[in-house]
Amino acid sequence: MKDWKTFDWYETRDNQIERTRSNAQLDSVTQWIVTDLQELLLPMSEGGTWKRAVYPGIYEERRCDMDALAQKNGISRMTLWRHMNKLESAGVFERRHDRSDTHMLLAHIKAMPLLAYPERIEFAPLSKVMYQNDTLINNYNDRKKEAVVLHLERRIGCNTRLIKATGKVEGRKYVHLREDVQADIEKYLQGKRAHLYGSAPLLADGKTWQLEYDFDDKLPWLDDNHTAIQQQLALSGFASIYAKRRPGRGHLILLFSYPVEPEAAHQAMLQAVPVLETCKEVYPVGGKRTVKISWPFFYRIEKEVHECAIVACYPDFPGRFVKSPGVCSDRDTTERMFATALNDASLAPPIMPVSCAKLPVDNENIAREVERAEFDACHTVTEVLGMRVHDRFLSPWRWPKEKTPSAVVVSEHLVVDFGLENNSSGKPRYHGAWDCYVAKERGLL
Repeated sequence: MKDWKTFDWYETRDNQIERTRSNAQLDSVTQWIVTDLQELLLPMSEGGTWKRAVYPGIYEERRCDMDALAQKNGISRMTLWRHMNKLESAGVFERRHDRSDTHMLLAHIKAMPLLAYPERIEFAPLSKVMYQNDTLINNYNDRKKEAVVLHLERRIGCNTRLIKATGKVEGRKYVHLREDVQADIEKYLQGKRAHLYGSAPLLADGKTWQLEYDFDDKLPWLDDNHTAIQQQLALSGFASIYAKRRPGRGHLILLFSYPVEPEAAHQAMLQAVPVLETCKEVYPVGGKRTVKISWPFFYRIEKEVHECAIVACYPDFPGRFVKSPGVCSDRDTTERMFATALNDASLAPPIMPVSCAKLPVDNENIAREVERAEFDACHTVTEVLGMRVHDRFLSPWRWPKEKTPSAVVVSEHLVVDFGLENNSSGKPRYHGAWDCYVAKERGLL
């Protein structure tokens, strides 16, 4: 069996251990537990033993033998549980147990993105409520307009015609109201069935106060992993709010301090969390640019109106989530979330227009590449070099020449130069029959 633990893996692993030890909030036992969890839960590319992540920052659940972990670190199971509870409350991982496992010997653990950033693990006191901006917290009650009301007003863009929820799960879920009907926000915030509105957030200048991702039941795993997505956004510097709707559905909301270009904001989110690319309903972006989306605090099924639970995550404390059962049940916390989870609009810089000027065509380079491709198609590396697969030789592509053979014929059509000396890229280089032919013609082989 081929050993997958390469030099790069060991280097990444050592880097993870050093970053874990650099965190002064982690005692020696907690450091070793974090190190063991990284090896168990993280993918190979991040220094773990798991084959790969589903998406960057979205990890699969794995079983962990708690007794074995306790014995490995020389501690009792109770001590291990105390440290595990502390790490779970800090947002490092999520876990569950089977009902049949009465002694809780096996835990099903899923890593959160914070596990890959051990230097940012913090154990803030429970009494400390984490918000983005303390000044905003202290002053939000003094504003002329409540944060929730202001947010709902900003959701109404240049197209002021509203939609209303019908309560149907299938078929026509929303109907358009007359153009002269205005939103009664207070009745909406009371959860009145006849006032569950939706609107298009795009402004007249093509900008928006917010970006909203609609996770629907076609991709329920996005809803299942919304905490990991929010934490990944927080680690990248973005505050986010999630409105949990019926099972498998929810709205991920990014608020901005002033209007931004929606496409630019969406690209910034994709760079931070690539998994958001799988969400096809992004408002107001692309095909959803002028489409209306329901407001986030309630949803309706038939005649019943349900309150949406709200979860916020902030860059200052990415391991802690601020939660509210809903705008009716806990108006104060919800107000604080929408008053403080504001992202600076400079985090989503506008996309610069691409010049349409024609670039000069380099016919000489094109001809050379065609010649290379034709040669590689007609000849093999073994034929040009007169060698067999697995043979080694001194690399002619790095200067000055090395003293040990590091170029390997890995197949009939490919040579890999594994040498790192005088290699500016720091990675193995790949060469075909044409490269070998040119080196041989120049007397380098």
